[in-house]
Amino acid sequence: MVGVVDDDVSVRKGLARLLRSASFAAITFASGEECLVAPGLGRIACLLVDINLGGMSGFELLHGLNQSGRRIPVILITADHESVSRDALRAAGSPPLLRKPFEANALLASINHLLGLP
Repeated sequence: MVGVVDDDVSVRKGLARLLRSASFAAITFASGEECLVAPGLGRIACLLVDINLGGMSGFELLHGLNQSGRRIPVILITADHESVSRDALRAAGSPPLLRKPFEANALLASINHLLGLP
């Protein structure tokens, strides 16, 4: 299952639709806080996380997941090309970063790579 964390409802729905069309089960979260307390979080194989969420940021979500002992592969996504520094990415464990708008094939290739799929 792939989780999508984005505060923009149209992005969440669009990404979930794309994932399902590529045969991935998908679950969506409107915030980092919602994701952290989700009962099915242990079933998620990969997370797509927007960096600039309302409330908790994507980087704060990653920190919260690490603090709770959850090691879920993450792909960060952002429309704000200016706000992401190499230092911030390095501090977050150097997850893959896709800049919006991104191609569907690029996202699916990144997910397949993280999950060790062809």
